[in-house]
Amino acid sequence: MSSLKIILFCKSPIIRAGVVSLLNKLSISLEIKTISSIDKLGKMITIHNPRFIIYSSSYLTSDNIFVLNKNKNPGIKYIEIADRKNVHSVNIQSDIIITLDNSEEDIINTLERIIPENNGQEKKNAQTGIISDREKTILRNVALGKTNKEISEKLFISPHTVITHRKNITAKLGIKTIAGLTIYATLNKIISPDEVMRL
Repeated sequence: MSSLKIILFCKSPIIRAGVVSLLNKLSISLEIKTISSIDKLGKMITIHNPRFIIYSSSYLTSDNIFVLNKNKNPGIKYIEIADRKNVHSVNIQSDIIITLDNSEEDIINTLERIIPENNGQEKKNAQTGIISDREKTILRNVALGKTNKEISEKLFISPHTVITHRKNITAKLGIKTIAGLTIYATLNKIISPDEVMRL
């Protein structure tokens, strides 16, 4: 399965690590390239051919903003990270703005809305019943009898995100019962028959 390519530009290693951590909680396969210097953006776009560019507007200056504008591409969606609400780079037309004071749940929900919506592979997967690696992890825990709260605590995601994943799994597989999901997980070697017997 091909991965959705993303370039993340931010000078702060803490913010970069945080954004990557949040992106990895999404239910799709991603290939994330991080850069700390905007001067590398043009070359990275050519090599990586991203579907999304996520950038921190707090590091844009009058000296380097032209690099981002110069590399604006109608085939790429731009996600801006701003310090706080209503503070963003007026010279860049972002497709969406995320602020640092948003909750983790809000950020994940926002990313889940925009990223799968533009991911042709995810749409194809939904039609063919293919679930992502993250969804397999959720399914495994569901089949092992874990509650949404237990799954959220184990995977460090919100209960709402677990529910969203479960809805996606049900929609893709067309299986609505836990018993049916457990059978699917067993047949597809997501859990072993021994684990089922111990339940």
